[in-house]
Amino acid sequence: PVQAPQPLPAPVQAPQPLPAPVQAPTGMSVLVSHSIGAVGLRLRQKPDTGSNTLAILTAGAQLSVLEPPEQALKKIGQLNQWLNVRNLSGLSGYIAAWFVELKDGPKPAPAPTPVPAPSPKPPVDPPALTVIVSSQASAGLRLRDQPSPNGNILEVLMPGTSMTVLEPAAAARLKIGVVNAWLNVKLRGGMVGYVAAWYVTT
Repeated sequence: PVQAPQPLPAPVQAPQPLPAPVQAPTGMSVLVSHSIGAVGLRLRQKPDTGSNTLAILTAGAQLSVLEPPEQALKKIGQLNQWLNVRNLSGLSGYIAAWFVELKDGPKPAPAPTPVPAPSPKPPVDPPALTVIVSSQASAGLRLRDQPSPNGNILEVLMPGTSMTVLEPAAAARLKIGVVNAWLNVKLRGGMVGYVAAWYVTT
């Protein structure tokens, strides 16, 4: 018996290439420079003067840049550089970057103005404590060169004599009127010594 011819296998179709992804505008726009004149600027399919022309753009036409802004900024106004753009009609292609100028888009943020640090204020010394010889020292208060009854007498101070305390005021106040406590003081004339704290008052 004669066998019937076998059906030929169906041809395997080659996979279709995926469409190129459509780039989104970056937020930067450029304008066709008026230096192009009435000739117009060609929107080309590829970044080459020999590529197909997709549209003729008039001077002042606005275009959305499809490249990263930092990359596009280096090309604008530069000879032999091309920008990937989209016009208002939605056509995407390439234009000669030396015939466009920046319209708007992301700009570098101004450097923050440095705030001068406040000048440190010089420390303010608290006012020195002033004491006077108490009226209890009727025979006069002895100014000695050492904080001791055995110290040499430098001068005898009469009641009411004013003195500036050379110690911290807070510590000196705790000694005033205390028996056997001594204060380091300076007289108006500049003489320095020690007096019995239990014979002075503020």
